Amino acid sequence: MAWRSRKRRGFAARRSGLRSPPPTSPPAEADRWTALTAKAGDFETIRHAVDDAGGFVRGLWVTFVSLQAYLAIATGSITHRQLFLEAPIKLPLIDVELPLVTFFVLAPALFLVFHYYLLIQLRLLADKVARLNQVLAAARPPEASADAVERDLRLQLPNDIIVQYLAGPRDSRERGLRRALGLVAWATLVAAPLLVLTTMQLKFLPYQDVVVTWVHRAAVLFDVAMLWSLWPGVLKRRTRSKARYPGLRRGASFARNALASVAVIWASTQALTFPTEWMDDLPPAQAFHRAMVWPLPAAKSDEKKGEAPSPNEVWPRLRESLLARFTWPERSDNLQFLEATPQANRVIAGTLRLANETLIDEEKAKRGEERGNSRGLKPWEGERTLRFNHPRQFFAADLSNADLTRADLRG
Repeated sequence: MAWRSRKRRGFAARRSGLRSPPPTSPPAEADRWTALTAKAGDFETIRHAVDDAGGFVRGLWVTFVSLQAYLAIATGSITHRQLFLEAPIKLPLIDVELPLVTFFVLAPALFLVFHYYLLIQLRLLADKVARLNQVLAAARPPEASADAVERDLRLQLPNDIIVQYLAGPRDSRERGLRRALGLVAWATLVAAPLLVLTTMQLKFLPYQDVVVTWVHRAAVLFDVAMLWSLWPGVLKRRTRSKARYPGLRRGASFARNALASVAVIWASTQALTFPTEWMDDLPPAQAFHRAMVWPLPAAKSDEKKGEAPSPNEVWPRLRESLLARFTWPERSDNLQFLEATPQANRVIAGTLRLANETLIDEEKAKRGEERGNSRGLKPWEGERTLRFNHPRQFFAADLSNADLTRADLRG
């Protein structure tokens, strides 16, 4: 009968909707959670986390700085002759040759990926530094001697540039070192990457390829956007010194950074242009190239062509040339100015300058000429010393006195 009574009680409990109370946590699990909570706020634990993350970021930073120097050397060594002949680029140190266009497409893309990954790791390191600052601030007593203790604790962090810039001491005695660390961080993580990308665009500009040039512009724009999305978060989480007017300082810093970003974007889209592309026809680009011309274009005068101006005419000539440079040009004035001033005279010409260069293989030209003469062929019917596999653009290229014997530039 006992089993029937238990069955009736269970049936009644199910009908009434009663549920058994949830099991209580064992004491062991509660103690374990308490230990984890204490460990999450332990200074030594957080310091070890900062040490590990800082060591990883240090290795990435050294590799990134080496990559910047490597690309700067490889790009800076490219000449107009290599651009004209589409010669493969031999990468230093690793002794590997890459096709010209392939290098100028892959190098910015890989550089951006590396820079993006480094900034993400910096942001994660900055989060750990922010937690370290919170723990120190919570445990800090009101006594004046706490400043010296906190400084000694921060000096125990690794002596690499990134960690010391983010979490190092911020007292007045370290002001010079703090500025030096900030200069290195800003130069290697913000300024140098943009400089490398714009240098690639500048060196490839005389090749006059619209697609690759826009790849370079997109790389610059993406890098600027990437810096604005990640770099301010890194700076907000670093240890700050007690400065007067912090809001005013932040506003001035934002305005300075915004102005620098606009200048970089403007230089990539308006200054680094080549003739015949539609960006070069825009008024801002034309105004810039009109100003950046060397030597000065001659002023209009009635003297005979080639006659030297008199001393009284030097200042009017210079004044008219300067006014022509810095006056916002209309479209008709642009065309007239460009007709009077060779494109190669622009400081950022975007054109090939190969005057007095030998652009062919002289031995190949000699052998081709001999074979053509033996077969009774005319000079334009023999073998070509130079031939391109695809159409090329050489607008306003300076090829005066260049040796292009038996060369076919049609592509």
